[in-house]
Amino acid sequence: MEPIGKLFVGAGLLLSLITWVATLGTFFSEGNTALGLILLLIPPSEIVLPWVASTTLGAMSAVGAALFFVGGAMSKD
Repeated sequence: MEPIGKLFVGAGLLLSLITWVATLGTFFSEGNTALGLILLLIPPSEIVLPWVASTTLGAMSAVGAALFFVGGAMSKD
């Protein structure tokens, strides 16, 4: 189970990175500079602010976090 867990952790991190960049791009392209700066400076906001940008980005954020935590649990000794 450990290799699959590591794969899930990697997929979760990649999906979270893609979501973060897409959310940041959405905020700055729409002129929401304050929300973009909050996303840059306060790390836990990556869970909540994608839902503000769009429901698709919010769902991506939730799936990325779930993959990361499930993968971490699977790769634990």
